[in-house]
Amino acid sequence: MNLLQTMPVAFVVVSMLLSLGSIGAALWLAPWKALASIQQRQHLWFGTVLGLSLFWLMHVKVDGLMALHPLAMATVAVVFGWSLAILAGALPLLIWLVLDTLVAIPVISHWSHFFTDHLLSVVVPVSTSCLMAYGIGRLRYKNIFFFTLGVGFFGSILGILVLLLVSSLLFFLFASADQWQSFQENRALFVFLAFEEGVINGMMITMFTVIAPDLVKTFDDRAYLDHRQ
Repeated sequence: MNLLQTMPVAFVVVSMLLSLGSIGAALWLAPWKALASIQQRQHLWFGTVLGLSLFWLMHVKVDGLMALHPLAMATVAVVFGWSLAILAGALPLLIWLVLDTLVAIPVISHWSHFFTDHLLSVVVPVSTSCLMAYGIGRLRYKNIFFFTLGVGFFGSILGILVLLLVSSLLFFLFASADQWQSFQENRALFVFLAFEEGVINGMMITMFTVIAPDLVKTFDDRAYLDHRQ
């Protein structure tokens, strides 16, 4: 989700504080040594940043207020964990903005929208997915389908619903009356986005956990696949 209109100062400031706080925490908590020690994971992380930069260009503009696009952040969160996923989601936004500044390539973001876009497109779905993965990991009964369906499909849907809730709260409290009305008229589109996210992330998370479980940070393959436990 990317905003297309200039938002009120309070909207931007609240988004900036939450986004900057998450980026600061991610920089502090990120497992840099673990990332640097495994070349395969480095390639996967940088490839993810590039892939998101291209993937997010598939968008639809809604009433001149926002652009909706596939996020796939649940998969990034499951593979890399919260901190690296937060940073991986911020870099595509920066790439777009730098390219637009240097060579005037039209993008669906703007410098004034960076923090809001990062908060809504990255922080909210990543945090929701990580909490979902943690909750499923705490269950006594371990089953790989609980993980792939719970985090991949239903977790992605829940992430979009939480995104809708957070967006509604921001628009209701800080946006102008016209912006709030436009958002209300089009918020049903998030239902379609939620199902699409569930399908895409469900397939990708299932693929990673089955083919390369050692690359999935939040997946305990010993607990889910070792039947001797």
